[in-house]
Amino acid sequence: DTLRLANPVLREFLRSLPAAVDALLLDMFCVDALDVAAELAIPAYFFFPSPASVLAVFSHLPYYYRNAPSLREMDKAALIRFPGIPPIRNVDMLATVKDKESETTKIRLYQFKRMMEGKGVLVNSFDWLEPKALKALAAGVCVPDKPNPRVYCIGPLVDAGNKVGISGAERHPCLVWLDAQPRRSVVFLCFGSQGAFPAA
Repeated sequence: DTLRLANPVLREFLRSLPAAVDALLLDMFCVDALDVAAELAIPAYFFFPSPASVLAVFSHLPYYYRNAPSLREMDKAALIRFPGIPPIRNVDMLATVKDKESETTKIRLYQFKRMMEGKGVLVNSFDWLEPKALKALAAGVCVPDKPNPRVYCIGPLVDAGNKVGISGAERHPCLVWLDAQPRRSVVFLCFGSQGAFPAA
């Protein structure tokens, strides 16, 4: 509701600019700004800071739930299937989308569905890393009832810190170690911003 209530301010700001706006780049949660973009005939794109595989899951989830029970009702070991990616264990799915009757899940499903109304989605990935997910997104199988927006790979996006990239600055030891490894010998796993695991 807070983001939707910001639409009049956004509209007024865009109209007050001395030059026309070429496009809006929206956060994945700011889906209601699409209404302002449409009203002012400004193309709207979304920035999705996660990989394309996650976008494939999230964009398909509203359609998955049309004929499936809530994930919270399913066995934790059950495999959930989404286009373009290997099966995901139910236990590994995001907690905020497990109960399709909860307000939180309904809001997330609304956001995921509306995000696909944009002109395009910028994802934190690159072509050879996630070819199957990108192919599924491009083929329209993740969002079956309407055209998919174009997906633009702009990754890998990493926080380089305030030292990397500065001429003559010392590189972080982690990057020095990575550079010393044989080509294609390191696997990077990202558990998200709220991942927590026991030491074992």
